Amino acid sequence: MNNAIIFVFVNQNEFKQYPPKPELKSDNGQLGSSIAKVGVFMVLFYFLSGGSIDTVLAILIILMIHELGHLTAMKIFKTKDDSIFFFPVFSRSIEPQAPLVSQKKRIITLLSGPLPGVVLGIILMSHAFSIEHEVLSIVGQAFIFVNLINLLPFDSMDGGKLTDAFFLLFKEQIKLVFLSLAALLFAWAAFYNLSMGVFAIFIGIRIYSMIRAQKLRVELVKNLSVDLSKTYQDISDQEYWEIRKYLLEQLPKAPINPDSFEPFVNENLLIRQVKAILKSPIQIDLGTGQKVILFALWLLGIVIPIWFVFSNIDQLIN
Repeated sequence: MNNAIIFVFVNQNEFKQYPPKPELKSDNGQLGSSIAKVGVFMVLFYFLSGGSIDTVLAILIILMIHELGHLTAMKIFKTKDDSIFFFPVFSRSIEPQAPLVSQKKRIITLLSGPLPGVVLGIILMSHAFSIEHEVLSIVGQAFIFVNLINLLPFDSMDGGKLTDAFFLLFKEQIKLVFLSLAALLFAWAAFYNLSMGVFAIFIGIRIYSMIRAQKLRVELVKNLSVDLSKTYQDISDQEYWEIRKYLLEQLPKAPINPDSFEPFVNENLLIRQVKAILKSPIQIDLGTGQKVILFALWLLGIVIPIWFVFSNIDQLIN
């Protein structure tokens, strides 16, 4: 009997030893970045309001009240999602909890920020009309404006995250359509007010980032055969280091060797990039009736304030 040589082919990654994936460390860099983001928006509001410090402070207070709504819901549900908060101090005030993967809890938590603000804005404006109080009317308008914008299905807004939670299959397409329409609207408005062009630029950058991230996800699944429908806690050590390597290889000039499986000084930045690529799974725990009710609340939160403002347009003008 002739001797036979048997060749066994295995995935080359099986021969590699992967160190434990690193955990995101608390650092001042993220806090500084968040504070800078708040600062940019405050400066933008300052110029849009014609240099009114009072308007900027009012919007800052409105945003904090908005955040308290999210915070309250998270404390009730004993969950935590850093991505929902605009101000990092609110996220840091919650002890580590279970990730917010329940569809029902996530939608309620997202609605808990803007809906109370819309209701409060309508109440303030109605009372202001009855007593003819101009300042109170302006505050009510600000409550409605800030929270109404947050309910629209724009990526990074509460409305964008609600789109993710409601429309699991077509969420990216829906958000891209609304972002594109918004970019065109602000570009048109820039012909009359140059400051509107800033919004168009920001939205354009976001559209590019979303398209690039989606392309990266497709390439990762194709080239590495990884499942991206996981939380960071659920991915294996191998998946983390291979995704990290792939992301570094896409950079024109990587700060470190992509084949080096050792944490470096700015590893937190890479961890956040890996997290951004992952699409955290959602536990489908909403019945049809519950979904209809919550979707109706979202829709009413957009329609009612618009109807209220237009039905009182004469008093607003006067």
